[in-house]
Amino acid sequence: MAAPPPKSGIDVDAIDKTCKPCDDFWRFANGAWLDKNPIPASRANWGTMSVMAEGNRERLRVILEAAALAKSAPGSNEQKIGDLYGACMDTGRREALGVKPVQAELDQIGKVTTREELKALMVRFLRNGDPVPFGVMGGPDLKDTSRIVANVFVGGTSLPEREYYFRDDERTKKIRDEFVAHVERTLKLGGIDAPGAGKTILAFETEAARVTKTIVERRDPYSRYNKMGLAELNALSPSFDWALVLNTLQVPAGTALIVNDPNVVRHFEKDLAGAPLETWKLWMQWRVLKSAASLLTDALEREDFEFDDRVLSGTKEMLPRWMRCTATVDRSLGDALGEVFVKKHFPPAAKKRMNELVGNVRAALRGELENASWMDPETRKNAIAKLNSFQAKIGYPDRWRDYSKVTIERANLVTSLRSASLSRRAQQLAKIGRPVDRNDWGMTPPTVNAYYSPPMNEIAFPAGILQPPMFDMEADDAANYGAIGAVIGHEMGHGFDDQGSKFDFSGNLKNWWTV
Repeated sequence: MAAPPPKSGIDVDAIDKTCKPCDDFWRFANGAWLDKNPIPASRANWGTMSVMAEGNRERLRVILEAAALAKSAPGSNEQKIGDLYGACMDTGRREALGVKPVQAELDQIGKVTTREELKALMVRFLRNGDPVPFGVMGGPDLKDTSRIVANVFVGGTSLPEREYYFRDDERTKKIRDEFVAHVERTLKLGGIDAPGAGKTILAFETEAARVTKTIVERRDPYSRYNKMGLAELNALSPSFDWALVLNTLQVPAGTALIVNDPNVVRHFEKDLAGAPLETWKLWMQWRVLKSAASLLTDALEREDFEFDDRVLSGTKEMLPRWMRCTATVDRSLGDALGEVFVKKHFPPAAKKRMNELVGNVRAALRGELENASWMDPETRKNAIAKLNSFQAKIGYPDRWRDYSKVTIERANLVTSLRSASLSRRAQQLAKIGRPVDRNDWGMTPPTVNAYYSPPMNEIAFPAGILQPPMFDMEADDAANYGAIGAVIGHEMGHGFDDQGSKFDFSGNLKNWWTV
């Protein structure tokens, strides 16, 4: 008996048949879907991928609710994802604790009386995973991406982009006014009554933003590549003990350092010496409360939503708690949750078929490059070499992340999340000085998204986006090429855009374009 033919994969219910395709093809193809899918009050935008993400959240909810009810072996991944979800959903315990989970940090900041004590506290906070205005992480050396080096970054701003501090349009000015009020309300909800703190912190962050690169400047990888040793970093900020920072994080001595923005490090040094001690203390208390707000009281979480979602994005309603908690587990224990998700929703046959799709799209692009008469022969040769070298990651990592050093307690959400964060940082820092690990992913398996990484020269498609209607094992090939095929082509295109084109087939920062 012959197998039934594949379904078309075309959503005919999305078509607006009252509109002539020659008049408005977009409306013809999507009009009925748009009419039936207004933007929900809990979202700033909505589309097919939003619907897919919502479907995946429902799948994760089933997994997590079952794990939360199960009596899994202590220390197992099942216990950890279940207890973390249970801790996140336990609003009664959260309200009873109030700000107690971060009270020790707030008190330590309040007791600082000298600049040396401030610097020592920053290093202690860094070790413990509390928010500080600097950090170190492992990453490929952009000019020799076979090795992992230490990336040093300094920040200090709270608004999404540099220009929020400087634009003069009415909306941006209103955002700054709302930010000032938001800071003071957050501090007060955390037990810190500091009238005028909002303006003080805005002014403090504005000066930090002033020396920060613009979003356009940051797209230039050469501007972010500032390789130096410890002596050169110390010269940028001589009053701060950078050797202690590296030792605290167990970064091997002599490790090459990539400093994201030397000007910001110089400004950090200036602030360490000149900014009022009380301003530093207010800023650090603000950052402690801001970073934990969604994990503390309902009032703090609501305040966080009002600014970050309503003011900045226009979202009218908070997502249901279970959605927020599934996202929390996915961010913190993504491979543990992703392994269960993959077993249930991404069979080996799907990975095989997706690999075939990637291979065919690659072949089509190769044919275009081979016939690109506008390229000179050397550039065309380099472009094809880069395309041929793309590593395609499909669905999930070949090796799941080890969470054996993560401690999750249902009675303590904040310390559980801190344990997951510190373990993730330790695993990443341990890679410094070693060859690049090609198993690493930049997204978790349930994520509805995809990406291209220039230094890794890889394209990645998590299992979360490889679900209908974007990728459908039962659909005709034409539908899959029209949906996930467009995503494949999009990610391949990033290898040749204004950023990707600056990296060669090995992922090294190198100008290989002649014409």
